[in-house]
Amino acid sequence: MSQNKTINYILPSALLLLGLSVGYYLGSLNKTPSEQIRHVSIAQTSQETTPTMQKDNNNIPLKTEKKISANISKHQQKRYLNEGTLETVQTDKSMVEGINQLMTLANGDGEYDYTAVNKSKQALLRLAKSNPSALSDLLSAYAENLNNDMIQNQLFQIVSQVKTPQVQALATDLASSNDRTESIAGFDLLGALDIPTQEGLELTTSTLRASPEDKELVLSAMHALPKLTLSSEKNGEVVALLSDLANSDNEAIRSESLLTIASWAKTEEELKSVISALDSETPDDKISAAMALEHSSVVGDQIKSALLNKISLETELWEVRAMSANALNRFDLSESEFSTLQTFRKEQVGGVEH
Repeated sequence: MSQNKTINYILPSALLLLGLSVGYYLGSLNKTPSEQIRHVSIAQTSQETTPTMQKDNNNIPLKTEKKISANISKHQQKRYLNEGTLETVQTDKSMVEGINQLMTLANGDGEYDYTAVNKSKQALLRLAKSNPSALSDLLSAYAENLNNDMIQNQLFQIVSQVKTPQVQALATDLASSNDRTESIAGFDLLGALDIPTQEGLELTTSTLRASPEDKELVLSAMHALPKLTLSSEKNGEVVALLSDLANSDNEAIRSESLLTIASWAKTEEELKSVISALDSETPDDKISAAMALEHSSVVGDQIKSALLNKISLETELWEVRAMSANALNRFDLSESEFSTLQTFRKEQVGGVEH
């Protein structure tokens, strides 16, 4: 009897435990993929409110008050590097997590895995293009980390490929800022987006006039200068501004100005500063001028004469002579002018350099 009581007691208990175990197992199978992944793949986040800019490469403050950390476990880091994908981002629609994973890949120990990093960027790009909320998180992270070169560079490569009004608006706001770092970042983004607008033209030209000696700002603004169809008068005003910059004390500004003039000039007169630069005593100026004339579509007797003179001078820089010869291909040449060009071409074929 005692033995039967024991069996009767143990059997229900065992069945109960078995039922609980099966129920737990079945319950775990019913979890969504995101719930299962979240246990092992979500980076550490917190709800810290940080009003000041974080310059640590391991922390990206977002306007959403979420904080991204690259302090991911070695197990997670190894999995990200092996996979090179952001499947969890696509499932959870979490741009915060995605940026976190990208930073882990970019800062991972050992050899830099370009394939894994590029796959991560592509996944973030797809998410940003398909999810407005995710794009907002991406733009917040980008705007708040302009002083962190590593983070800013990685995110710029993604943001600059999302050509939407939202991104254009952020770029314009940054470029309009009185903060130099923000302004440069804004012009860099505007240049990469390459969406020509009247507002962009006014913003870039006003900046070029206001800060003609700030090399980095000027170069960024010049790269962002939108190519619009303008009246002859307005086009001439832009060329005149660029021509003034072509006389800058800074060599980089002069060089970029000469090249930019060539893309804007419609007449030989507007190329006057470029033609003059062919005779500069500075080699870089001469090379930039020759390159500008090579890529220009403007023709004229003054330009042709200057180019023929350059290819005829055996003491001239070889690069200048070669680009001047290429520029002459768009001109109608007389018999004697063509002979001059052919003489230089024979030098090129013979490999003679001076």
